[in-house]
Amino acid sequence: MILWLIWKARNEKVFNGISKSPDETLNMAVTGCRAWGEANNKEASTVPTPTEPEIGEALVPSNRSSSLICKTDAAWKESDHYCGLGWCIFNELEQPVFVGIRGTRRSLSATHAELQGLVWAMQCLEDMKYPCYTFQTDCKDLIAITENPADWPVYHAELADFSTLKRKLPLFKLYFTPRGSNVHADFLARSARILGYSFSFVNTTVPLWLPQVASPFAHGFD
Repeated sequence: MILWLIWKARNEKVFNGISKSPDETLNMAVTGCRAWGEANNKEASTVPTPTEPEIGEALVPSNRSSSLICKTDAAWKESDHYCGLGWCIFNELEQPVFVGIRGTRRSLSATHAELQGLVWAMQCLEDMKYPCYTFQTDCKDLIAITENPADWPVYHAELADFSTLKRKLPLFKLYFTPRGSNVHADFLARSARILGYSFSFVNTTVPLWLPQVASPFAHGFD
């Protein structure tokens, strides 16, 4: 948690201009760890011990993992030098609780970008030990590619990374969702593409420098 708060403080300084002292960051981490431990101790008396192996320290209680959904998307145009990747995690109330937005050099195709976006989302969640294993995409080709990788040799490099991460996420599932139900990830991906440079942002709130017009995040976060 300390490392995560340091990274969050760094993002706030770089992207939002908000500075926090090392002592303040450390105090927040200590307070957060104590609160998290007390909450788990209370739950331990009423919730049965899970039979699944532990995956390490998580940013949310593991008993919520089954209700979390990560939706991913990518924005790609042949005329652009950069493409955009976006993902958003939703809780059981379908409220956004975590986001990722990234601008990167344009990949070979729109489907390459979709696969790249999924792999990046999986990598972020694995790095943070965030217990979300259900993913959704509005790209049907992405479903087919990940289900039958041997039939798609053109995506060999991306699929190698996908397979490695899938083994680290034991309950991984990928489902199709209609485009109209994927507006948050789509907004993040399109915003990153329009910015037109390389960057990466992961946080519990969207950055203030994103366009606010027609933003699906207008109602805020959980």
